[in-house]
Amino acid sequence: MWSGKTLAQAGVRAPAREGARGDRASDEARRAGLETLDEALFSRYLAPYREDTRKAYLRTLLEWLGFCGVARIHVLEAERLHIEQWTRLLAAGGNSRTTVATKLVPVCGFYRWAHQEGLTAADVAAYVRRPKRPRRSTQVWFSREEVARVLAVAVDAGPPVDLLVHLLALNGLRLGETLGARVEHLGTVEDQRTLRLPDRKAGVMDTVSLPAATVALLPAAVAGRDRGVLLRHGRRAVVPADVYRWFDVLGEKAGLSRPLRPHALRATFVTLALDAGVPARDVMASTGHADTAMVDYYDRAHAAIRRNASHRVAGWVAGDAAGRAVMNL
Repeated sequence: MWSGKTLAQAGVRAPAREGARGDRASDEARRAGLETLDEALFSRYLAPYREDTRKAYLRTLLEWLGFCGVARIHVLEAERLHIEQWTRLLAAGGNSRTTVATKLVPVCGFYRWAHQEGLTAADVAAYVRRPKRPRRSTQVWFSREEVARVLAVAVDAGPPVDLLVHLLALNGLRLGETLGARVEHLGTVEDQRTLRLPDRKAGVMDTVSLPAATVALLPAAVAGRDRGVLLRHGRRAVVPADVYRWFDVLGEKAGLSRPLRPHALRATFVTLALDAGVPARDVMASTGHADTAMVDYYDRAHAAIRRNASHRVAGWVAGDAAGRAVMNL
């Protein structure tokens, strides 16, 4: 929660208090009523979004509402200045540029919606200065040899761990998509075993083809069922807590020097696919990204090391065939 002192340090000026001391009770009641109204507005704005997105956006919007409350401005009376002051406070509080930019998405989206609905005279967030996101991901990736070791120890662990790791590492799925996969969504298209993902983010590329190594693990996971979640731990569905616990063990058994995490396998899928010569558009089709920008984002740091032009230049200048072959891994 933002304090008046913190806001003052950021240059946010609260409007002068009107009325005598006896009016404080009615003023607080009015503010409570406005908060209820604001939350109702947020609900209308968030209605079209998926549940997970609604929850994440609502947390940010309530944080923004708290800022407005301490600054004593109604959420629909906020100006561009207030939003930019809020972003400065977020940055001063230790939030990264990526986090601040992410928090601005629902807030700026709310004011765009409010303007479209005729609730405000202008879109006050249209020209808000947003921090630039890093051009490359800081996400950990693993080498081909490390992934092979992880897959091997996962197979030794048996179901559901083996199929879980294969879907993440060899298909590049998000963890939520993997845990939400269902038996009835398995299918066959042109002799290829497929998995339909009806709730995929942005509804992009909702059917993926499964490689032979993954298909071989399906019978044990399905266990004769014709419906229900694909990944089960005993009689219940696998949950994220299970995944992180298993991954700690798998990473140790595979001899990894860095923590094994689900999204790291997704980033690794992107980098290894490009190393293997898979076109970026095909990688995008597998990962479900809306465009190739995110593929480049995941791969940029990896490419700077493994596919750096300096290797080829050094080999070409030296006339060394071995040096030139470095890039042909």
